[in-house]
Amino acid sequence: MPNPLAIGITIGGLLLDFIAPRPKPRAGGTHELSLLSAPAVPRTPRGATMTGEHDGAPVASGNTM
Repeated sequence: MPNPLAIGITIGGLLLDFIAPRPKPRAGGTHELSLLSAPAVPRTPRGATMTGEHDGAPVASGNTM
C-alpha cells in the first residue's frame, strides 16, 4: 500500500516547483568571494594569553549559590 503522506509531499513539492521555481545557476564561472577575500583580522591581540581559570566553582545546575 503506498504511503499517502509521501505521495502528498511529492505532489506538493512538484506543485511548489511549478508555482515558485527555484533560481537556476548562472552560466559561467562562479565567484566564491568568501573564499577569495582577505582573511579577517583576529579579535584577540597576538600577545594575549589565557591567564587561568575562573575563581568560582563550576555551576552545572544554573544556581550560583
